[in-house]
Amino acid sequence: MASPRYSKEKYMVYRGLTLMLTNRCNASCAFCGLRCGPSGDQVMSLSLGRRLIDEAAALGFERVGVTGGEPFLVPNLMFELLEYAKEVGIPKRTVATNGFWGSWSEEKLEEAAERLKACVTHVSVSHDAFHAEYVPTESVFRAADALAEKKIECSIHVADLYGEKGAGPFMASLAERGMYRVFSVYPLAPYGRAEDLPREIFIRSESWDTTSCNTCGILAVSPDGTLFPCCSLGSQDMKLCLGNVNTSSLSGLLAGTREMQVMNVLSDPESFRDFMRYAKEELGIELPEKVSCGCDLCYLVFRQAGIMERIQAYMERAYGNLLLKALFKKVGGEQDK
Repeated sequence: MASPRYSKEKYMVYRGLTLMLTNRCNASCAFCGLRCGPSGDQVMSLSLGRRLIDEAAALGFERVGVTGGEPFLVPNLMFELLEYAKEVGIPKRTVATNGFWGSWSEEKLEEAAERLKACVTHVSVSHDAFHAEYVPTESVFRAADALAEKKIECSIHVADLYGEKGAGPFMASLAERGMYRVFSVYPLAPYGRAEDLPREIFIRSESWDTTSCNTCGILAVSPDGTLFPCCSLGSQDMKLCLGNVNTSSLSGLLAGTREMQVMNVLSDPESFRDFMRYAKEELGIELPEKVSCGCDLCYLVFRQAGIMERIQAYMERAYGNLLLKALFKKVGGEQDK
């Protein structure tokens, strides 16, 4: 088995990279964490996308995903990058879309599905009561059917909240049209445009002191090259930017920065909860008793002015404790052999 390309004692091992190809979208959903829409004018360059894929492959990343905005609004860029990711040996290559392209002509839809078959391993489609205001369900199901015919793995993701726009009422409205399709339901969190929605509609079922970070080891790069340490839809409003890949390499931005110390601490469930307790009790940051997920908490904490400076000493201690814990675990494992 090949040795790891970089040390997890130095910084958290990432295994995936998400490329936000554009902030343009044919929809303007009221809950969009990235605030994308038809007026978006940013598009990632092909050369930057290819360079990032090369670096991801060199770091041993297992996955490259493309999203937006809506990636099918820049189809040539999307396909060229996915095909290149396959060429350099990235095992998992994914697309996140709203499925509007299911309304394309038979010929164009067949061409797109055939090309996807050659370069992707999974397609995720976002469709719920919010997306349905812009993309007809029939278009989504037509896209899903085209993928199924090519035996491309596909799932439909439905945002959930209380009220008439929740996942329950929406999926019930699909009736038999939704049969034999793979759905995934997730709770909305109040960030991005969703900040303007009434607070009482959000499903907050987790206690702030028992939830954890859901980073999943996925980095995200915006169209302008800004590198974020997770794929949370609220990441662009937080103070956890790792830098810009136009002026540094991925490995350079991942090594030794204070933000990476923070991400190591947050990725450990016990350390995450200890930090949130510190933020609430010592920094005086108001946290709700119930949250939708760990992202909900990070969004509240890391939007605070000057937060990185305020927590620097704490994070240095917490990171040091993590390294000690990793060392003791390693030594203990060797002694057990």
